[in-house]
Amino acid sequence: MKKCILSFLLLFCMALSADVILSPLFSDHAVLARKSVVPIWGKAAPGEYVEVSIAGVTGRTRADIRGRWIVRLDLSKCGNGPFELRANDAVSRDVLIGEVFLASGQSNMTLQFRNVYDWSEIARQSADNGFRYFDVGRKWVPTPQEEVTGKWEIVSPENVWRFSALAYLFGRELRRELGSPVGIVHASLGGTPIDGWMSVESIAPFADRLALKERGEAHMAAFPGKEAAFLRDYPLWEKNLGRDLPRPATVPQVSWGRRKVGGQLSNTGGAVWIRFKTDLSEAEVRQGISVVIGRPDCIIDIYINGRRASGNNLGTVARKKVFFAMPRQGANVGENEIAIRFFSSGNEVKVPMPFNFGKKIFREGEGEWEVYVEKEFPALTAEQQSSRPVFNEAFLSMERYPCQLYNGMIHPLHPLALTGVIWYQGEHEANRPDFYRQAFPRLITDWRQRFEDPELPFFFCQLAAFHPKTNDPANAGWAAQRDAQGSVLNLRNTAMVIITDAGESDDIHPVDKHTPARRMAACALAMIYKRDVQYRAPEARCARGEQNGVVAVYFDCFNTSLTARPVATEYYVRRSAGRKAPLVRNSPEAQVENVALCGSDGRWFWAKEARIIGNMLIASSPEVPRPVKIRYNWNSNPSGNLFGENGFPVNQFELDVQR
Repeated sequence: MKKCILSFLLLFCMALSADVILSPLFSDHAVLARKSVVPIWGKAAPGEYVEVSIAGVTGRTRADIRGRWIVRLDLSKCGNGPFELRANDAVSRDVLIGEVFLASGQSNMTLQFRNVYDWSEIARQSADNGFRYFDVGRKWVPTPQEEVTGKWEIVSPENVWRFSALAYLFGRELRRELGSPVGIVHASLGGTPIDGWMSVESIAPFADRLALKERGEAHMAAFPGKEAAFLRDYPLWEKNLGRDLPRPATVPQVSWGRRKVGGQLSNTGGAVWIRFKTDLSEAEVRQGISVVIGRPDCIIDIYINGRRASGNNLGTVARKKVFFAMPRQGANVGENEIAIRFFSSGNEVKVPMPFNFGKKIFREGEGEWEVYVEKEFPALTAEQQSSRPVFNEAFLSMERYPCQLYNGMIHPLHPLALTGVIWYQGEHEANRPDFYRQAFPRLITDWRQRFEDPELPFFFCQLAAFHPKTNDPANAGWAAQRDAQGSVLNLRNTAMVIITDAGESDDIHPVDKHTPARRMAACALAMIYKRDVQYRAPEARCARGEQNGVVAVYFDCFNTSLTARPVATEYYVRRSAGRKAPLVRNSPEAQVENVALCGSDGRWFWAKEARIIGNMLIASSPEVPRPVKIRYNWNSNPSGNLFGENGFPVNQFELDVQR
């Protein structure tokens, strides 16, 4: 009997030991920060003792009642590796020790490397065993999460195309300069507000944001039940009226007609097909063809070379979501036959126009396509229409609500040891600069506390140039938001990357990510690694009124000097399409472009004279005999040409004129 009990206990203990799990952040190919305090955590049986070791450094702990455990190791004196990371019997292999940066923000951080203008040549040479990338799984939820999804990947030509362009190019610069292993933990999502990335504690002072969070969560808590009822009742309604049709696996072999391209396919409901031919590139076949149709009220099936490759469902239609698909099954390089089936059991089959299939764009009334009417239903009677289940509940994009992204994508990372944070976000709040001015420092301070590093370096991109050029000196546009971004520079270990010279007037996602990456890397090299690297342009300090309406602006120069580059003769409208436009100057006689002066009447005028004398800017305008304010680059898409001799652009400024 005693032997049986001992055998049982032994097996029980062995089972517990086998249950030790490392967080995915510490899986194979991970990069750990070379710091004196490096938290490592995971799961085990409640109460189990866990011993963690790497590179000869060991720590011990015990799992809590929920089975969570964490140890903190001193890895500051460790080499690069590779090493094995052990937690009892759990082993992660090929683990490096070096620099770890969190990359976060909205779409300009999310923008994939394949969108950069010269990405393909760089991608071919991107294989680097010392450069790793962890893409945090997209998740937005009402409560803070503990588990993260994702895996570490070694940078290679096969995967680099889908990595964040800015994060990859930033890490690439550090690899070149430091030689140390670099790990990027990427957690960003396009079109998202700053408060989506903030904890509920950090938004506490903003009553309106808290109220919005609570309203959104209450709505979405009730949504699934209402949606489930609709998804149950609507197919029954279709079946009872004989308005349901099977979804074919292949394109029917029938005679097709021709019709002018148009969104109205049927006035009484049913199933209508369109067909066309298109050429697909090797990249489209490998990565998928982008198909975007705006909020269709019908079921869609896409067929490539005769067979079904993709489609949506009733839930997508009910949620009124844009139909977006990347089908590639059955696609060939070169010419392909595409058929799309549109089905609606309502009173019409109507497709939002325009829509795109890869590079092919369909616009109302432009050209023809083949058409096959599979079935047209009779018009609904008033009684049938009134009995039709209707779903009017709005599906809320909760990733745009306060705290949701923080809960799902940032909280699970705490307290990962980081070398620093890189951030590109702010377009979403371009019309709320006052809120951003308050929220941004709270986000930085809160993240630093939760990552257990009160002076964690935080580098961020100021918004790039965007929107059409303006000849109105009073049109500030995005300038107030850029100013709000810069207001956090009073926090230690922060740096702002100026990129108003790297934007595009017709693309909010400029494809030049080399410029911000190089400048951001310079910030890191100077501030973290104490390299003798220039990373700041001269900064305007004060403005003084001189005789005859002249204003002199004085600069702090930070071991560089002020210079005026030749004013560009053209600018990018959309670089990905090769579109440029001539630059019409606002101050054609001045050495320095985009300087404006304001009198006591509040009216702004472009400076007629604006030139550099030493490290001072001199400006005047005959329309403003006694200036009270002076601006430089104070608009959405500025054309200013003030730089430091080190190649960094001078930041926008608005200064009161002192006397």
